[in-house]
Order: sequence, then C-alpha cells, then structure tokens
Amino acid sequence: MPARHRRLATNLLTPTPYDAGVIIRPGIVVVALLSLLGTAACTGAGPNGAPTGGATTISVPPTPQVACGDGSVPVDLIVPTPAEVKLRVLNATGVPGTADFVAQGLAQFHYQVVETKDMVGDASFPEVAVLRFGPRAVGDAWLVRSNFPDPVRLEFDPQRADDVVDVVVGQGFQFLRTTTEVNQAIAAAGRPTVPAGGCVPS
Repeated sequence: MPARHRRLATNLLTPTPYDAGVIIRPGIVVVALLSLLGTAACTGAGPNGAPTGGATTISVPPTPQVACGDGSVPVDLIVPTPAEVKLRVLNATGVPGTADFVAQGLAQFHYQVVETKDMVGDASFPEVAVLRFGPRAVGDAWLVRSNFPDPVRLEFDPQRADDVVDVVVGQGFQFLRTTTEVNQAIAAAGRPTVPAGGCVPS
C-alpha cells in the first residue's frame, strides 16, 4: 500500500465528525468538539460516540449580501449536510487507485461520490486538491474543503450549471484530515464567501 494511503486507511476506522455530532445547516454550525468552542456537552452517546441527545448549537452570522448586477451570477452559499453533497473524485497524482481511496474516505463522511476516475499524472496540479464547482455548489465546496489539508485550490466556474463538486486529487496529496482536524477546520472556517463573479440576491 502506498505510504500516502496508509494514514487514510487508518482514518477510515475513526468516527466521522458527522457521526460525532457535527452537522452543518443554513445559519448554524452544530459542533461535537464542544470543549474546543467552550460550549456545553451533548447528552447521551450512541455507537462510535455519536450523541443521542440534543446538540448544542453555535450561531454563525449570516453571510453579507453582495448585490447582483454587472454580469455577476447568483450563488448558493447554504452549507448542506454531507449527504446532500455530490462529488466527482479525479486522481491526478499519478498513483493508480488514489481516486478510489479518497472516495472511500469521503464516503465515510457521508458524501455522495457519483464518479471516480484516474487521470494521467499532471504537474499542473501540485496542490493537495483542486475543487471545481459552479454557482449551485459554493456552500458544498466550502464544506468539502475542510477534509483536505493545505494547499487546496478553489476554481469557481460561473457558467457551470450542475451541483457537483469536482475533487481533483493533486500531486501534493498524502492523506485526508482526521475527524479532529475536520472539526477544527470547520470551526475556524467561519462561513462561505461569495467568489469573484458571484453575488447573493436580495
């Protein structure tokens, strides 16, 4: 097994943040690592540490509106649950099978992986990952971003009509973030921002 896959295989054995109580909804973030944010703990625990009681919520200020005009495209900044996010995983690492390994890891977070494909190794993807998405998937890409360590390049295509996020696994890929790292990244990320060329209708 390639070294870059060994940590990923280990990570698949750990509970996901969504199993442990991290759920993203419009306007709020529900966080399992409550001690990190200084909030009260959830009550009860189910399999793999999943809480069975109500979760404590952390309010996130709404994203400021960016007026539409001058050719800007309305975008969807709502952050869905992972089960609502559709991903196409493309392998540009040059290591056969990496797309399937990454897809398996992302599926553990309950993302929908609609396609995997091995590409010819391409030096134009030196990053850990490149996320490609259109106006309907801005919030989706924001969430997926938390699963990858830096550097990650975001490519927004205002002309794209679908709601799928393309995850191009780059040559810098070594592993997906662990459950704890994903939780911390979500807590630190704040909220989705409007990409250049996009807007939020009033």
